[in-house]
Amino acid sequence: MNSDDEKPRIEVSLQPESRNRRIMLIGIAVLILALFSLGGLIYAAYNYLDIDIGDSGVIEAASVSVSSTGISGLDKWNIEGQNLGKDKLRQKYLELYNYTYPFLLKEAIQSEIIPSGVPEIYGEELSVSFDGNPNAMITVLRSYEGAALDETQMARYKDVGLRIACEYCCSAKALIREDGSRACGCAHSFAMRGLAKYLIINHPDEYSNDEILLELGKWKATYFPKQTISKAVYKYAEFGNIDPSVLTEMPNMVGSC
Repeated sequence: MNSDDEKPRIEVSLQPESRNRRIMLIGIAVLILALFSLGGLIYAAYNYLDIDIGDSGVIEAASVSVSSTGISGLDKWNIEGQNLGKDKLRQKYLELYNYTYPFLLKEAIQSEIIPSGVPEIYGEELSVSFDGNPNAMITVLRSYEGAALDETQMARYKDVGLRIACEYCCSAKALIREDGSRACGCAHSFAMRGLAKYLIINHPDEYSNDEILLELGKWKATYFPKQTISKAVYKYAEFGNIDPSVLTEMPNMVGSC
């Protein structure tokens, strides 16, 4: 057994612990300097943008974009609006809204009044769409105009056909006469009569008479967008000031008559 003199000496060096402490202190110092630098950058940015820190009532743009709409009033509003406070910015927004109101109105009414897309149920069956070529759609729908109807079907056909007309291209007051015969020879009238017969014959339960009338009205709106929207504009005009000039760029009729 080894004597005390012969036991190996075990020395624990404190150098690694001291070195780690120094590294930690240096890291903390660097972090503090970084935070001060970041704060300085933020402060400089706020000063550059002329924004009062903590003032939520001021809105300033970080950059100025240049509009290229070609509309001088809109371009001016865009540039000026970059440096406005909330109240002034709200005022400028209202000015822009009033400036673009006729265009917005026309688009809004058109989207509500003029149908788009493929009609439910019969649309895929007949391969027709409100967005399709008007003359092509008329050709498809009018092909059913000569279909024969029984007594029950004819009663429904009269109820529907006597309540709608394509009066914008002729003087007829309805699609049919009292006896169910044709009251108008224009292509739009043929197409609407054809669709009425198709739905009465092929979908008597899916469509009531009023629903068939509604479908005919959709196609009528597609054929005569300006006249249809004109009615809506003057109706809305009863509740506010609407400028009918929004209709000037709309076609009177689509599809051959």
